[in-house]
Amino acid sequence: MKHGFIRGLLGGVGWALALSLAALAVAAAAVPALRGGQALTVLTGSMQPTFNPGDRIITEAVAPAEVQVGDIITYLPNPDDPELITHRVIGTRIGADGTVAFIMQGDANSAADPVVEGKQIRFRYLYHIPYLGTLVEKAGGQSGMLVTGVAVAIIGYGIFLIVKPGRKNDPSEDGPAAAAPTPRRAASTPRRAMV
Repeated sequence: MKHGFIRGLLGGVGWALALSLAALAVAAAAVPALRGGQALTVLTGSMQPTFNPGDRIITEAVAPAEVQVGDIITYLPNPDDPELITHRVIGTRIGADGTVAFIMQGDANSAADPVVEGKQIRFRYLYHIPYLGTLVEKAGGQSGMLVTGVAVAIIGYGIFLIVKPGRKNDPSEDGPAAAAPTPRRAASTPRRAMV
């Protein structure tokens, strides 16, 4: 009985871990892909306490016309520099030609960034997953394969625990085995010969 309970408990934990990993994979990879964004690793503390270095931020595509004050936006600071910056929009400016420029600042910074033009904007922040960026960096960019492999292993283990055939009459699981009844023989009456 005890072993059956432990096996069931491990199977339940295995399924819970597998579902959690599947949800994490969807949250970290599928959502940004479906929304035209990217998953980015936070490198500095400029946006603390909103998110921290080592967190993974999930973004979506955004047009400059959709950006509002208060949004957290990822932008390209220089056309020839691939490094992105993710800061909050704290204000806007309208140029003489009617174009809108954005004033950005990190939540932990004391000064605003240089003015950002609409063409520099790439993504809008959706949410973050704490510490995932650090794990991705340590996995060498193979996080998708790592999460998938662990999820498959846990699901396989959970299935094994559920479908593993139990042994019948095992004293360790069901208590002492009942003795099989002895078949009864039919009573025979002696035949008498008639003389």
